[in-house]
Amino acid sequence: MTRQSFDIIPKKIIIDEVQKGTPYKEIGRKFNLKDSSNICRILKNKEAILSSYESHVSPFKKSLKKTKLEYIDRGLTNFISKCNQQGVHVNTDILRQKAKEIANENGDVNFQPSNGYLTNFKVRKRIIFETIHSESGSVDSQVIVNWNTKLKELLFNIDPKDVYNGDELGLFWRLMPNKTFTVKDSVCKYGKQSKERVTVFVCANMIGDKLPLIVIGKSENPSNFNEIQKLRLNYYSNSSAWMKV
Repeated sequence: MTRQSFDIIPKKIIIDEVQKGTPYKEIGRKFNLKDSSNICRILKNKEAILSSYESHVSPFKKSLKKTKLEYIDRGLTNFISKCNQQGVHVNTDILRQKAKEIANENGDVNFQPSNGYLTNFKVRKRIIFETIHSESGSVDSQVIVNWNTKLKELLFNIDPKDVYNGDELGLFWRLMPNKTFTVKDSVCKYGKQSKERVTVFVCANMIGDKLPLIVIGKSENPSNFNEIQKLRLNYYSNSSAWMKV
């Protein structure tokens, strides 16, 4: 009788298949199981597997055994979640200090969170270092829900072709790419990057009709336009090349 190891996700799928009434033989063929004892073993630990799947345990973790420092893992995970909700930045030094505090509060005054512990903790709990999206974080989600409802009411009697959405963007039209192929260990240098830019305004309605582009530059009569008989855009100019209202 051969024991086979699976990650959390395949175990969860096997449990779902059993609950749907899929025969053990069919599940065995699908997951290349050598005998049904592996399925029985997974079902025996069903509650622990489902609990791990719903929590922050890594989906690639095969063993459900808890570490001796599980209480610190749990405390750090809760701490990170609270910081995320409050928009507080968390880095490795803060995690290290918090881990020591949690250990001290539980009587383990000699615990020193090493780099190895923190690395393994991040793997176990699927902790990643991610860029904070400040604009989305500053908007109340309930405000978005309320506005979506109100917007549908406002647009109910309006023809979609009369509803437009527009946005502006900065186009650095002389900016060269900052990456290139080069021979390993050789020095690859380039001069200063151009900061010449124009502002472009794009706009379209709900059915896909696009309005002509609006381009704003610094030059009142760009020399590049001399040989063009007709522009398929509206060009304007001011000293900053910004859109001004």
